[in-house]
Amino acid sequence: MLMSSFKRVSATASASSQGCGRRHFLALGGSVALVGALAACGLTRRGGDDGEGAGAAADVASAAAQASAAGTALPFTGELPVLGSQETELNNGSAAEEPARVDLNAVTVTGGFTIVTFSVTSLSPDDDDHEGLYPTTSFGSGTTADVTIIDGLNQKTYETARNTDGDPLCSRPDRIRPGDTAIYYNMYAPLPENVETVTISIPGLQLFTDVAVTR
Repeated sequence: MLMSSFKRVSATASASSQGCGRRHFLALGGSVALVGALAACGLTRRGGDDGEGAGAAADVASAAAQASAAGTALPFTGELPVLGSQETELNNGSAAEEPARVDLNAVTVTGGFTIVTFSVTSLSPDDDDHEGLYPTTSFGSGTTADVTIIDGLNQKTYETARNTDGDPLCSRPDRIRPGDTAIYYNMYAPLPENVETVTISIPGLQLFTDVAVTR
C-alpha cells in the first residue's frame, strides 16, 4: 500500500468551541453523545470482571450523556467490543515506559462524522513502584489527533477533524492508573457509503487492518 499516493482528507466542524469542548459535542445530538463524554481524558474503567455485560454501545452512550451533562468523565464498567488488540509500552511520565494494551473498539459513521473509538489499558503492577501511564504525547501532542483512517478502496487517508478554531475533535489523554482502562475517540469526515472496511493507524503500533465500519 503506497501511502504517499493517497489523498489526505480533513474536515472542519462549524463550531467555535474548543476541540474537545462539551458544549460543541452536545449540540451534535444524542447519536454522538459518546463524544462529549470522552472530552478530556476519556472514560476510565477499573480492571477486573465486574462488568454487567450490557450492550457496549448503549452503555457507553449512556455514560457519555451523563458525563457530558456533568462536564466530567464517568467510570465505565460495561464490556466494549474489541476489533483488534496490541500490547506495547507507553510513557509513564518520566524517562521509563510501562506495559500497556491498546484495543480498537469501533469505527462508526454517525451524525455526519466517522468516529474511531479505542481504549488503552495500563498493564503495570498495582504497587508503590508503578504509577501507571501518562500517554499525553503517545498519540499526538497532548491529544489523540495523530490517529488516522486509511481508506484503501478510494486511496484516501483521513486526518482528525478540527473545529473552526483549529482544535482537533478528539480525546486529550491523562494519567491511566495500573489496571485502569481509558476510552478515547477521534472524529473524522464521514466515510463514503461504499467503504465497508478500513485500516486504522495509531502511532507506535502496527496497522489495524480490515476493520469493519458500522453505520
